[in-house]
Amino acid sequence: MALGSVAAWLALSLALLAAGLPLAAALFPRLADRGASVALPLVLTVVFYGSYYVGRLSLPLSLTVSLVALAVAVLLLTRRDLDLRPRRSVEIGVVFTAAFLFLVAVRAVDPAIVAGGGEKFLDFGLVKSFLRAETVPAEDFWFAGEPVLYYFGGHLLVSQQIRLLGTAPGVAYNLALAGVYASYVTAAYGLAGNVAARDDVFERRAALLGAFFVGLASNLFTPLRILLRPLPDGLAESLARALDVWAGRFGREGALITDRTPFSMWDATGIVDGTIHEMPIFAFVNGDLHAHMMAPPFTLLLATALFAYVRTPAAERRRRLALLFGVVPAVGGALAVVNTWSFFATGGLTALAVLFDGDAPATVLPARARGLLQPETSPRAAVARLGLAGGAGLATGVLAVLLSLPFWLGQVGGRSVGLFPDRSSLPALLVVHGTFLLPVLAYFGYLAWARFDLSRGQVVGLLGGVVAWVALTAVLDLAVLGVTVPLLAAGYLLGARVTREYREPLPADGDAARLPGFELVLLLGALGLLVLVEFVYLEEHAGVGRFNTVFKIYAQVWALFAVGAAVALGRLLQVAVDLAPTPRWPTLLRGFVALLVVATSLYGAIGLGFHFDSTLRGDADLELDGTAWVDRYHPGEAPAIRWLDAREGTPTIVTRPGEAYRWPGGVSALTGVPTIIGWQHHERGFGRDPSAVAQRAADVEAIYTGPADRQRRLLAEYDVQYVYVGPTERETYGGGITVSSLDGIEPAAEFEDVTIYRVGGEIRE
Repeated sequence: MALGSVAAWLALSLALLAAGLPLAAALFPRLADRGASVALPLVLTVVFYGSYYVGRLSLPLSLTVSLVALAVAVLLLTRRDLDLRPRRSVEIGVVFTAAFLFLVAVRAVDPAIVAGGGEKFLDFGLVKSFLRAETVPAEDFWFAGEPVLYYFGGHLLVSQQIRLLGTAPGVAYNLALAGVYASYVTAAYGLAGNVAARDDVFERRAALLGAFFVGLASNLFTPLRILLRPLPDGLAESLARALDVWAGRFGREGALITDRTPFSMWDATGIVDGTIHEMPIFAFVNGDLHAHMMAPPFTLLLATALFAYVRTPAAERRRRLALLFGVVPAVGGALAVVNTWSFFATGGLTALAVLFDGDAPATVLPARARGLLQPETSPRAAVARLGLAGGAGLATGVLAVLLSLPFWLGQVGGRSVGLFPDRSSLPALLVVHGTFLLPVLAYFGYLAWARFDLSRGQVVGLLGGVVAWVALTAVLDLAVLGVTVPLLAAGYLLGARVTREYREPLPADGDAARLPGFELVLLLGALGLLVLVEFVYLEEHAGVGRFNTVFKIYAQVWALFAVGAAVALGRLLQVAVDLAPTPRWPTLLRGFVALLVVATSLYGAIGLGFHFDSTLRGDADLELDGTAWVDRYHPGEAPAIRWLDAREGTPTIVTRPGEAYRWPGGVSALTGVPTIIGWQHHERGFGRDPSAVAQRAADVEAIYTGPADRQRRLLAEYDVQYVYVGPTERETYGGGITVSSLDGIEPAAEFEDVTIYRVGGEIRE
């Protein structure tokens, strides 16, 4: 295993994290860890903007400019009297290192960048394209001659890290994956602890739960199956079907109930019909360096900036304005290019933060208009506050779009919004989101009891009404409203009186326990996204119906739920001790949390057990080079791919067109050398004109087998420099390949199974 590369990548990550500490402390001085937990994504945001804008002139130069700008900022900030909290910073570094090394071990068992089972070819191809590119955006390696039509910010950042260290790309792919995972775990650990720190008691408990929920936890699919296992087969099957846990992702019926099929980590990712919904532990073990996986650290950075805004006193108006209309849009703009699906959380989370912030008028309203929010209990004030929150959310979204405007103008393909897709069933929603819905229900229930002093009869009546509402919406195929509306309504009512609790010492009596904090913003944000994907989706070629919409949005839902639920559980554990009406409450709550942690650990424990099994038996070697498998499974093509990989720049090649998750298209994906057309399904999904994709496929066939005059015209039109003739080309076109007989075509390199022909300049001119 490339231990030197592991050490170098980890050292670079920790160095960037350390460099970001002064910047984070200057922006977030009232957070318990002074922003150390998001220092790395904060630095990467700076590097992103330098790479994205200066990179339009020169990518290599952009890296130098970004690092110099960062160094200057750090030097200037070190002259200020910043409270960096060294002990906290070391703690954050330890959390990052532990998470990083854990995922390095996971990837070392199965590092292969393969075509099937995910988007590894796409992700690696994007990284390789930016390593070849001289400017931003890179050329599309599956659609030669055109810029990439995809959100690429994360892959751009990975390519810059490779440039800096010189790590072999096949190894760097897996190290980058470990770095993203560690950043995600660390950001969740820090944000949960920071939000919990207002009570100065349960901070560490909430932080650990936050890290657990994003790093190891699963939905309820696997624990429910295991729970049903001891029952008679007929009863187990009936209950499993009723709970939507009978058939897994690929129809594996009864796994862990009857033992008729083996356990698969894929099974728990397809509970909602027609969609896929990954959990972080699945996604990182599976090993895609995909956009929706690289976005969560930036999403939690965005949430941290909003939390810092809430923590900042109204007297510091400039800082509040800078956070709300400077830092938040900057992170949102970066999110748009890293993973466009995550961008839309920018406005939503901002609106919620402003809605529940009592000092918002002092920041965003002129003095004359502040009277609209007085008195606070008037209907006019409630409407004005909603309008103010919506306006702030819209403003930050517009600013974020402006900061990333070249991306919106150049890399966003044509798509349309669809309405009223097939909706999720009640059992599916509860299984997929029950890990977090249960803590949220318990938390909101406690807050309602504590604040409104409900009688037993009122509690029973309220619960009965909620049950009736859930049953009615399930019958009407509106189950998501049954699940979310009571929680959204409760959250709004419970948060309506939150004002300055974060900026002033909390009272010593029990009043503090009746007031929710910033966790409310995260939980309501997650619930709002759940509602959104049940009624609105993006129509595209990447998946049928709302497949991709649910897939990408649920990744954000998990991140927000994870941190919010961690804080909620931490608070419940504390108030159970301080304010419990009976001595049994602390024991019951601790038992509930322990059961939830154990139950949601089973999926990862079993999955990782299978994952590591071959290595423990000695059947596999530990390595990190994701391209090493090509020598074993495509030995005849591996030397040809290495030869192409050694070519400089972006010469256009011709290879057989492919479809998703198959080997054809792999030559360009593994080298970054652009081909005329690669995975056609993906290019259509990116927003390319389907007729243009089909035309390119027809042109490729003509280049291999058509008449000489058409071959010459097409080779010149696409400025082809190399024609690749390997096993898939021979299998597809057989003896009909005639391009090699053209004048001006000659072998550039010959290998066991591949001949690569050079196209002479007289043809291309």
